[in-house]
Amino acid sequence: QSAIDEAIARSFVYRFIAKVFEDPTPQSWAILTDAATQTSFRTALHALAAERTGLRDGAEKLLATLTPESLEAFNDSYLVTFGHAARGPCQMNEIEYGNLKADSLFQPHRLADLNAFYRAFGLELVEDAAERPDHICLELEFMSVLAAKEAYALEHQLDADQIALGRDAQKKFLREHLGHWLPAFTRRLEREAGP
Repeated sequence: QSAIDEAIARSFVYRFIAKVFEDPTPQSWAILTDAATQTSFRTALHALAAERTGLRDGAEKLLATLTPESLEAFNDSYLVTFGHAARGPCQMNEIEYGNLKADSLFQPHRLADLNAFYRAFGLELVEDAAERPDHICLELEFMSVLAAKEAYALEHQLDADQIALGRDAQKKFLREHLGHWLPAFTRRLEREAGP
């Protein structure tokens, strides 16, 4: 049961953080500032990192900014930090954080690799998607889906190979994508948005 609970908690945390990075709208803001949603976020983080006070402190700082009356201020900060285009002060796309000399050659391959990951688990971007496949929201949502699939496989006692496949995909995606560029992204985010 603890493995199921952890997978569900990871899924929730990934989805919540993806929602934080979406363009703020009144509808998404209502979800993020809902007391029950915030309690679920705290509970999920506690299940994943009970002993990591730095993570909990950071989460509380984030939640303190997510109040019903602060949408306009958050939106202003969001626009200053991320801009109106992919090349704003703090880019939210993986490709913007690669090796500048090599990246122009490998960008199409990295995007194709992302799309292959998505398709392998039954997901595809629609033709008129607002974001590229390397956008932080899409990558976080993909991790949320993988964690949810893991929870489902554990809950329904599916084949051990299926469970291992889902776990391996999460590790590989973190290693090759999110984990590859998020450290640089978070450093830039802290510089642009402040501590």
